[in-house]
Amino acid sequence: HSASRGRLLAGAAAAAIAAAAGATAQTAPPERTIPPTIVTATPIEESDGTGPVRGWQALPTRSATRTTTPIEQVPQSITVIPRTMIDDQGSVTLTDALRNATSVAAQHPTYFNQTLNNRIRGFVAEVYRDGLPAFFDAGMGQSLVGVNRIEVLRGPSAPLFGGGYGGGLGGLINIVSAQPMPTKRYEGGFRYGPYGQINPYFDLNQAVQIAPDGTQLMMRLSGEYMQGHSYLDNVWSTGYQILPSFTIANDRTRLTVNAFFSERRANDYSGLPTMGTLNTSQFTTPRFLNPNGSNVPRTVSQRNGAAFLFEQENAGSWTFRLAGRFTASNMEQPAQYIAGPPIFGSTFLMGNAYLNQDQTQISVLPTIEGRFSPGPVQPVGLAGMDL
Repeated sequence: HSASRGRLLAGAAAAAIAAAAGATAQTAPPERTIPPTIVTATPIEESDGTGPVRGWQALPTRSATRTTTPIEQVPQSITVIPRTMIDDQGSVTLTDALRNATSVAAQHPTYFNQTLNNRIRGFVAEVYRDGLPAFFDAGMGQSLVGVNRIEVLRGPSAPLFGGGYGGGLGGLINIVSAQPMPTKRYEGGFRYGPYGQINPYFDLNQAVQIAPDGTQLMMRLSGEYMQGHSYLDNVWSTGYQILPSFTIANDRTRLTVNAFFSERRANDYSGLPTMGTLNTSQFTTPRFLNPNGSNVPRTVSQRNGAAFLFEQENAGSWTFRLAGRFTASNMEQPAQYIAGPPIFGSTFLMGNAYLNQDQTQISVLPTIEGRFSPGPVQPVGLAGMDL
């Protein structure tokens, strides 16, 4: 009797387990496959006056071939630093911006605030502004106010830009100026920093239609004032620049005129001697010391002039351009310098120097560009003369 009862209990338990399993199998939710979510977006492109820019990426360049060509189609090492990158990084000087270009050793801004001694791949780099030689970039040559982009070409640049100051070996730095735009735009700002740095600036742009055929007059005025000390003793700099420009343009013809007036005053800094800095076996020289005495007058440099660009399009295939610039630059530099090793102990013999340099520059560049579409290949021809 007890055995049959055990079999009944075991059978009931097995039936209950089976029923529970069946219920579980019936109530389990069916498997679902979630379809993938595909997000597509078109990159936002803006024009900076030279060509389309996608954020920090500039798509075309004019420096490499003197024609508007996509960078990916130019077989040369190129770095383009657009205005968006300059603003986002807060760059103030050309030296700040050129840190984005590899193989470039930029000149320190305390060296007259000019652009003479930049190096690319170890060679002195030729510096151009808007495709024309800059030569003696006096005044506020390091400033980025009124600069639209910076294009760096590495390698021999002689075929299109000549030997020049750098011999066409290391490469070229082309500073592209901001041009008047067809929209209203007003901007102003104020920078300040350590050592009494003060730098107010402004950028005003206005456009009006002056003829029924759509001809526009675009005007732009940029400028800044700068003053401040340095971490170096006896280095106090002040400077300003004014950059007026205008453009008259319709569908086929465009004339742009840019003027520039700038001045900078700063104490000369000739550097420190090896003895006492790199070699401290006998004595140590403070790294912030300026060998120039506090009674030495400041160096004054100025750069004034104007540039123009005339463009005429004919039937969409031919474009004639005539670019030119006149610049008057000067620098008056009184200085003191260390004339050799210490004569005894930590006493050095000092020398006095005075440099007065005046320079005028006239550059003219006529070119004619032809674009042809005979088939899948679209050749571009360019002819010109650099005076």
